[in-house]
Amino acid sequence: MKDQRTFAPEDLFELKFLQNAHFSPDGTQVVYTVSHVETSDDPDEEKEYQTIWLLTLATGKARQMTTGKALDGSPRISPAARRLRSSRIGATAHKFTHFPSTVARRRRSPT
Repeated sequence: MKDQRTFAPEDLFELKFLQNAHFSPDGTQVVYTVSHVETSDDPDEEKEYQTIWLLTLATGKARQMTTGKALDGSPRISPAARRLRSSRIGATAHKFTHFPSTVARRRRSPT
């Protein structure tokens, strides 16, 4: 039997949280954010990051749509279910991003 221990406060930093879920107008996809905290020896250096994922309900397949050390948030699927819109707060300026939800290639809007 594996040793068990009590859940400790620092264990929260190992968890990932799903947030901001938004269904496509036709109900076939869900776009959402996954947030996590990157820990550091210095508590003032700990940072939260969010990435955007797209889930196709019929197949259960989830695709990560954004990467990097930023806060990608507020994902929305266009009424025609052909594009995603999101905001990004990171090392650079706040951006709004549009990229096709049906293709693997992503584009960033100019700042």
